[in-house]
Amino acid sequence: MIDLNCKLLPKGELRIMRNVVRFYCFICLMLAGWPILASEEVKTQTSSQADQYLDQSFLTNDSDSILFFLDLAVFHAQQEQNTDALVESLIEKGLEFVRRQHGDSSAYYFKAAIKAGESPDLSNKIRAKLHHQYGNYIGNQNEYFKALSHLDSAGQLYLGESDSSSYADMCSLQGALHDNNGNLGKALRMYLKASKIYESTNDSSLYAGVINNVAIVYKKLGDIEGALEYYDRSIDWNASLDDEVGMAIALLNRGMLYKDLKRYDEALQGVRAGLRAFEKNKMSYAIAIAHHNLSEIHLNINNLDSVLYHVDQSDVIAIDLQYWGVVVSNQIVLAKALKSMGRADISNKSALRAYELASNHGFLEKLEELTDLLAQNYETLNNHELALRYYKEHKLLKDSILSNESQEQINRLRTEYDLEQKEEDIKDLETINNYQRSLAEKEHKISQFLTVGIFLSLLVVALFFYLYRRQKDFSMILSDQKTQLTGLNKEKDDLIAMVAHDLRSPLNNIKGLLAIIKGAEVSEQERMIELANQSTDVLRERINQILDVEAINVGKINLKVTNVNVSEILTKLVHHITPEAENKQISFFANSSKDLYCKADENYLLQVLENLCTNAIKFSKQHSEIFVKVIEQGNHLRFSVQDQGQGIPKSEIKELFARYAKISIRPTENETSTGLGLPIVKKYVEAMKGKVWCESEVGVGSTFFIDLPKA
Repeated sequence: MIDLNCKLLPKGELRIMRNVVRFYCFICLMLAGWPILASEEVKTQTSSQADQYLDQSFLTNDSDSILFFLDLAVFHAQQEQNTDALVESLIEKGLEFVRRQHGDSSAYYFKAAIKAGESPDLSNKIRAKLHHQYGNYIGNQNEYFKALSHLDSAGQLYLGESDSSSYADMCSLQGALHDNNGNLGKALRMYLKASKIYESTNDSSLYAGVINNVAIVYKKLGDIEGALEYYDRSIDWNASLDDEVGMAIALLNRGMLYKDLKRYDEALQGVRAGLRAFEKNKMSYAIAIAHHNLSEIHLNINNLDSVLYHVDQSDVIAIDLQYWGVVVSNQIVLAKALKSMGRADISNKSALRAYELASNHGFLEKLEELTDLLAQNYETLNNHELALRYYKEHKLLKDSILSNESQEQINRLRTEYDLEQKEEDIKDLETINNYQRSLAEKEHKISQFLTVGIFLSLLVVALFFYLYRRQKDFSMILSDQKTQLTGLNKEKDDLIAMVAHDLRSPLNNIKGLLAIIKGAEVSEQERMIELANQSTDVLRERINQILDVEAINVGKINLKVTNVNVSEILTKLVHHITPEAENKQISFFANSSKDLYCKADENYLLQVLENLCTNAIKFSKQHSEIFVKVIEQGNHLRFSVQDQGQGIPKSEIKELFARYAKISIRPTENETSTGLGLPIVKKYVEAMKGKVWCESEVGVGSTFFIDLPKA
């Protein structure tokens, strides 16, 4: 089963909350028409352009505008040597790319922020934010210990700054990390610490979320009474706040607790209520979890049709959005359902898929459950060796997750924070109240100076940015079109030159032969007609090759990919190529290591091999040998066409597959060549999801290789 964890501030949600608050204040002031107060304090606060652009980035929710203002903030921060503004701007850029799901870009800016944050000029406030957000970021990348180290640093700095609210956020985030990695004792400790601070500062919504997480940990530890107590408390708090989503999360989690207590009607009622709220609010992740949890309840009451329905509904969302934890849990439920149907063999397939995903993503609790299930299935299938292996792995995982955790420790943790030093609590409360009061006063002063003038400036900047982007896009389109036209013009010139050179010769041959036929004897006329017919074939072949290349370029090839029997292809190849090889007294051999199949279009594959073999014959001397071989190479079959010809200089190999390319070596008996055969080979092979290349040594010969997917 999956409980919904109300983890605080994942992936930069603190910034979103602050943006909403600032923008709301800004709009309220503009509607009220407050005047500009040009006091000395304002001049001091706006003296840094980097800070101005950073603040402007907080006032918009448009992603492109945010990045535009942050780029300006970074530039001016570097010019002004404003370390605080530079580091905070880099952090915010990292968070923005996280929201865009651009992993490489977010990693780059967070690392840049860490490097810039090494400066001794950085304030403790921004240093704390850097450790907090970077710890959150790498925690989501499953770098558990490194994330905890950064969050510990943030916590120390928050305490030094008397910022108890941010310290509570950090505690809740650490609790989520410990929870996700099976360290339940530490998770409970951090959640309880955060809940005390939220309760004392009347942060009701955050308190309701974190006590939901406390209930989840108690449930995992087997303390059902403790879990029910905190779920009920979370539901009551969310109801008082009119928080539909928060209440839905608690109802879903409590429903799954009822499932464990075999109170299935109440379980279905709670989870379905949560699902309705999540669908209303379009919360994809929560919808996927709700469907998964319903599948587990139906599995317990042996309603297998409903199990399959809810697993399918959950997987549609989870696979699309890469919620791998949910995908693994769905596969576990499916495996259990198949096991209950007496199909341990099919159950193992789902279990092994889930095992591979859980291993790749470090889901320890899922691996513990999967190894137990696999051990049972293999025992049923009488595969005792694999059953023993998975049982041992299950035992190791279970010991690592619950090592040294006992009911006595749980009870001590439950009461530990109720008996903490009262004097320190009072001091903390006073500090918190002073901090909240100073924050409110500062925000009130700042809000007075947001005016219609600033709004108009932002509109001008936005318009400028829009026009700049449009001009840049048009410039890129024109540049691409110019490049394409230049390439097409060159291809046109190459084609005209090739046609003039290579098609003129067979036409002249035909014309000359027709003139000779007029005065020749009958027996000589037949020979002349045959020669003219051969010249016609050469002309047709060249025209067909030109048309083939152009058809490929406009995407008109129609592949029919099937499982092709390699032996049958080689038999046809020998039948087609041997006469041409014998005319030149060349020995031709073709064989494969065993009965092999590849995924290809049979006609195009045969044409590719014929082109390569015909080339080999053209550039080989009499009494030489040509070998065609096929071997297995991992997930591919490797075809090779090896000759004992002249070889190709290394400097010319890269030009072999270019259209109309001419190389220095010539056919040994002045055979014709259009320069289109190898480009056609390359296009056909790539269309069949393969690759082709050449290895050659001058004076020794050449080998052309083709890799195609194995069937």
